[in-house]
Amino acid sequence: MKPLFCYLIVLLFVNLAHATPEVVLAPVDHLFIPKGFDNNDNIEVLVTGNFPNPCFIKNKVDVDVNGNEIRIEVTSLLRQSPVMEICAPLKVPFMEEVTIGNLQAGNYKLIINEGSTVEIKKDLVVTESSSQGVDDHIYAMVEYVETGFTGGLSGDAVLVAWKPDCLALDEVKYLSNGEDSISIMPIMKKIKPSCSDINERIQIPIKFDLNQFSYNKVLLFVRTMDGKSQGALISK
Repeated sequence: MKPLFCYLIVLLFVNLAHATPEVVLAPVDHLFIPKGFDNNDNIEVLVTGNFPNPCFIKNKVDVDVNGNEIRIEVTSLLRQSPVMEICAPLKVPFMEEVTIGNLQAGNYKLIINEGSTVEIKKDLVVTESSSQGVDDHIYAMVEYVETGFTGGLSGDAVLVAWKPDCLALDEVKYLSNGEDSISIMPIMKKIKPSCSDINERIQIPIKFDLNQFSYNKVLLFVRTMDGKSQGALISK
């Protein structure tokens, strides 16, 4: 009986190791909606949450726009493991950058993981652009946000960007939603009629006040030239 018992145990482990992961709704806990979108923008939001153990991993995000309701489904994969310690309780933070795309001006309702115990609902306002062009401003070509040793807790950071020789930094504008995010707009101005192929790497210092936000995490949402934002999440 002993060899048979060992064989069954090995067979069980092999089956668990090759089991198909189960697709489940991700345990989301917060939705960040930056302020300042208009109908010329690529709308982006950020969803965060915590997996209960390492056997959960990110899967995908589905976005469905139906009139003024936008349903976002964030799913994860639940894997089976023959090693029980791998699935031991351990909080694993995750975040998903969600691209909604271009929307007409108006008021929208965002619904995350509708009907679940972790459902989140928030409002999104998209304004009418004052310009018929692609955007009201030319933003810097930001590569990433450098928050330094303090992780942005000191209230300052640096935008690392590429600058064509025909542009120069004009000003940096800030737009806070007062709750959990601040839109940062590094606006460029033209100094030459045409650009060459020469790009210079520059650093743009930014400053912000974390005390104005009510949530314990703050999203720095940086608008960029290519329409795809760069961001950093700061835990207060």
